[in-house]
Amino acid sequence: MVEPGTRLVSLSSERLAGLRRRTGEHGEFSDGTLAGACAVGLAYWATGRSPDGLDLTPGTLFTDVLGWVGNGGLGAGWEVGADDRSIAVPEGVVLSDAQLALDDLADFPDRPVGTISPSSVAARIEALARWNDNHVDRVRPTIVEMFHEQARARPHAVAIVDERRSLTYREAAELSSQLAHHLIDRGLTAEQVVGISLERSAEMVIGLLGVLMAGCAFVPLDPAWPAARRAVVIEDAGLVAQLNDSGEQNPGEPEAVAVDLDDWRFGSYPAERAEVAIPGAALAYVIFTSGSTGRPKGAMIRHEAISERLLWQAGEILRFGHDDASLFKAPLSFDISINEIFLPLVRGGRLVILRPGGERDPHHLLSVIAEQRVTFTYLVSSMLDVLLEIAGDSGRLDSLRHVWCGGEVLTPELYERFRTRLDIPLYHGYGPAETTIGVSHVIYRGAAERLSTSIGKANPNTELYVLDDELRPVPVGAGGELYAGGFLLGRGYVNAPGLTASRFVANPFAADGSRLYRTGDLARFAPDGSLDFLGRADNQIKIRGMRLEIEDVEIGLAEHPGVRHSCVIAKKNTAGGTYLVGYVIPAAGNDGLRPEEVKAWAAEHMVEYMVPAHLVVLKEFPLTENGKLDRRALPEPVIEAGPLAPPATENERVVCAVVASVLGLEEIGVDQNFFKLGGDSILAISLLSALRDAGLYVTATEIFTSGTVGSLAAVASRDDVSAVDHGDVATSPVTGSPIVRWLGETTDAIDGFVQSVVLNTPADLTADALGEILAAVVGRHDMLRATLVRGDRWGFDIPEADQTADRAADRAADRAADRAADRAADRAA
Repeated sequence: MVEPGTRLVSLSSERLAGLRRRTGEHGEFSDGTLAGACAVGLAYWATGRSPDGLDLTPGTLFTDVLGWVGNGGLGAGWEVGADDRSIAVPEGVVLSDAQLALDDLADFPDRPVGTISPSSVAARIEALARWNDNHVDRVRPTIVEMFHEQARARPHAVAIVDERRSLTYREAAELSSQLAHHLIDRGLTAEQVVGISLERSAEMVIGLLGVLMAGCAFVPLDPAWPAARRAVVIEDAGLVAQLNDSGEQNPGEPEAVAVDLDDWRFGSYPAERAEVAIPGAALAYVIFTSGSTGRPKGAMIRHEAISERLLWQAGEILRFGHDDASLFKAPLSFDISINEIFLPLVRGGRLVILRPGGERDPHHLLSVIAEQRVTFTYLVSSMLDVLLEIAGDSGRLDSLRHVWCGGEVLTPELYERFRTRLDIPLYHGYGPAETTIGVSHVIYRGAAERLSTSIGKANPNTELYVLDDELRPVPVGAGGELYAGGFLLGRGYVNAPGLTASRFVANPFAADGSRLYRTGDLARFAPDGSLDFLGRADNQIKIRGMRLEIEDVEIGLAEHPGVRHSCVIAKKNTAGGTYLVGYVIPAAGNDGLRPEEVKAWAAEHMVEYMVPAHLVVLKEFPLTENGKLDRRALPEPVIEAGPLAPPATENERVVCAVVASVLGLEEIGVDQNFFKLGGDSILAISLLSALRDAGLYVTATEIFTSGTVGSLAAVASRDDVSAVDHGDVATSPVTGSPIVRWLGETTDAIDGFVQSVVLNTPADLTADALGEILAAVVGRHDMLRATLVRGDRWGFDIPEADQTADRAADRAADRAADRAADRAADRAA
């Protein structure tokens, strides 16, 4: 019983009603129970002590305390008055602080007890204002303007490199300008959207620049996408044209323009910059992401927003310069690719383009980084882990200056290895496509805390809020939904005003009509204003770095004509990667529906990363007592049950053992499939490395195309397929390729092909030294010594190096001297 004169804090009628409403989903509680739970929370805040029978920690949820008190828990510590609203406060505790803590707890009961403190909404709004006080005034030229400035200032510097060619800034500017003039002549204008249906290549980059120079916007239209996905993007984005490699389009698709640097069709157009005014508010690109309605949604991004991102990142964070090189390896439909592509091109650096599919082969990736002296790359944690392991102490990652890591959890162990091996900053960024790639970042340079959860602080000109479902800022340390606002916010979703209105909501903390984007991610603020990522508020997940919503996959499976109901859950494999398991109930008359049929159908109609790794056919779904789907009771998929076909050769024995180890299985048979057993693209990387360690060499492509473990063993080699045998000297006659024979037999072009490059040589280079250099090059590369053989066989004769090196070097030196004299004469004229 509370003694007269005891110091009291009290729950007002309004706050008590609010507390009951906000905890209603956890049960019906009396006023005394609600007050008793608050008394436990206040006592823990003031003393750190737990009541008898309940061991509290800072992470214990207040709703768990409420349940304990409601089930008869006693010994709360602070006494509750007879009115079931007042709570006695011991001496030594500031009464006003206790009342403020109680009010805040009643207003925000969905929190850990460790976050209880004498705070208020007003105080949190003040803190948010301080943390979001990051306004920076800057001039924001468009990507087009910044690229043209680099082309003017450094015309001969290499801008773009892929496996087939390199382009200088002048060449890239001229080619993209010619394409832009062609698009303008076709009638394309500002705000119109052009699809990019090209593989990752120099052609793709020229296409992107050409579209932007014409004043249009681009949207990724991956040539590997199923027709249904392409149709949605084409319709919603209102595509007026598409760029591809052939100039031909599928029925129902917009007219195609061929972008092929080997067959350039726009040489007659002006190479000068197209005079098109591009306002900062103009649309630059549209990125389609998974949508909760089952239909992908296209986020619209402005020129000034992507310029803000690049200017901040290049100038203030990375200090990106002329001697830097960025690796373009992400799919264009993944918005980090925008960063990879344009970051070097607006700063005078090099853009190194990884071949299509090369991102899945860590050995190829490592070789490109080393050979091209890449300084900036974006990596998911799993790939960073593999690259560090493969590179070891070889120094093949030493060119890196900036590694941007995201998309997956970064473990302390991985970061420590990274820091020990490379001793460079590691950058981690967060942000949905709707907010121009990223809205927050953290930089790790030395010892780091909260590695697995921290997403850092807001980027410049960005506002971040953690709010509850009433749009109120939650207490520091408590979880809520993350909202983003500020300059980087996109326009909304293309041709989806209803969806835009539901996700881009009015900013309750501003009176200027601005909006906040509901990310759907859960986060919490730390006392220093940095953020921890807590997961998704809905069923949206990431598969191999690509964000999707579980409902999208369920809707896709439900469209199968033999499926009545579908359900999908996400699971973790032995490497920590996420994979999907789909469950379906057959429609009437389809009792014989087999999982393989559904999976094959899904592969034809859905994007590859959305296809579940396993399909299970059920007669009915398990339900909870309330009649809802019980996802936790869904059965585990049965993985290829039946007798195992044992290995018959040494290669099969090794491959079976390695695959079983990678997948965490006891044993497997040669007739089983790596991917059906649970493998994915991330585990394929591990398999590639593990096979090499075991003395077998395969390529990433062979892993993906081999149907069974046995067929993979059949193509595995004991020799390193990537190694070069320097003892193999290619001499004697060589039969010409079909194109050589065709050129020789049908045209006279065989005499007219010349490939040249202009090199800046040191001022002290002598003719003798040049001759020695050229002789060494000709001696090293066999085809430079080749002599064309005409007639019936149309091929080449390749003599040994010592027979022709001196003669070839002399001829090359004479030609170089003649060209230098011609250029000098031209300049004098």
